[in-house]
Amino acid sequence: MKLKKWLGKTLLTSSFIVAQVQAAQGPCKVILENVQPPIPHSVSTQDIILSETAKYGIDPDFALSHAYLESNFNHNAVSVAGCVGLFQFLPYVAEAYCKTPQERATWRKSSQVQVVLYCRMMSYLLKKYNGDYDLALLEYGGGPKAVRLYGKNKNLPYLKRIHKHVCMKKIKKFALNSTK
Repeated sequence: MKLKKWLGKTLLTSSFIVAQVQAAQGPCKVILENVQPPIPHSVSTQDIILSETAKYGIDPDFALSHAYLESNFNHNAVSVAGCVGLFQFLPYVAEAYCKTPQERATWRKSSQVQVVLYCRMMSYLLKKYNGDYDLALLEYGGGPKAVRLYGKNKNLPYLKRIHKHVCMKKIKKFALNSTK
């Protein structure tokens, strides 16, 4: 389990985490009990996204932002419209990008398979629209009809949310790298 950087120094033990926090009257300790330590060698959803986007040549910040805004990195998320997973696929669309019966059988519950399907789909859409992430995202969310209707209008609320989130990720990365 990661604690946010603003908590200051942290110490992970087998049964609890002690975090030193700078309070108004000086340092204090915050004890978070019953916190399970991270499973050794487990791979996070973010790590899977970073790995797969590198293979497919997709901007990792874009994919991370997309997963965050669609499902908050919940691979079990289901929308009221029936969209499923990290990237909120319509089931028939996800299954169209499955290459094996194994993928078709496991995509609803597997973060790894969902990320691979997303990368396949976005790779196809980016090629189709000559690398234009906005048009690819429009078709991803609304189909080819959305591109015909709204393709020239890149100020749509959904696109703005993704742009804002991607920009914030890039700014934070730049700030972290420039302080090293």
